[in-house]
Amino acid sequence: MQLGVHGYSSISAFWDYVVTKKMSSQIHNLWVVVVMLGFSSIWLTRNKLRFEDIKPSLRKSVLHIRSLLRDIGKLSFGHMDNTQSDLLVLHSLGVSAIPKKAPIVSEVCWHPPSPIWLKLNIDGLAKGNPGPAVARGVFRNCRGFVKGIFSFNIGVQSAFYAKILAVILGIEQA
Repeated sequence: MQLGVHGYSSISAFWDYVVTKKMSSQIHNLWVVVVMLGFSSIWLTRNKLRFEDIKPSLRKSVLHIRSLLRDIGKLSFGHMDNTQSDLLVLHSLGVSAIPKKAPIVSEVCWHPPSPIWLKLNIDGLAKGNPGPAVARGVFRNCRGFVKGIFSFNIGVQSAFYAKILAVILGIEQA
């Protein structure tokens, strides 16, 4: 087997690498465009050489791709990961950065239960979906004092499963 671009056995394997590599959505989308423009440029250059006897110029092809990329970058979609490396890549390509929006912060208030009751607050979470998961809960009285807690590692589960299990475990603990 003969290896091609960066050790890949085919253009298809290289394309699969480009479209699956972990990167911000804005840079990923630009990479896809660059690869497609590269293929298009190679095809157009080959046709000019074959049918018009015009010698290829790598410099002109690269400048043409960069020019098209800057124009396409104005219509860009996705967002950068708000890192210095993403910013440097985008600036080197002459494309405006589209930063991620700041998360929305909302106030959450805990309301105590009636004096003779305990309140149970639960959470279930998974790192990944599915992924390593936990189900947790805390019991508090009307003054907010903790009267009991629980936390169970539940193996590899979805976040939804972990939340439902936290409710069930909380009821059992009560």
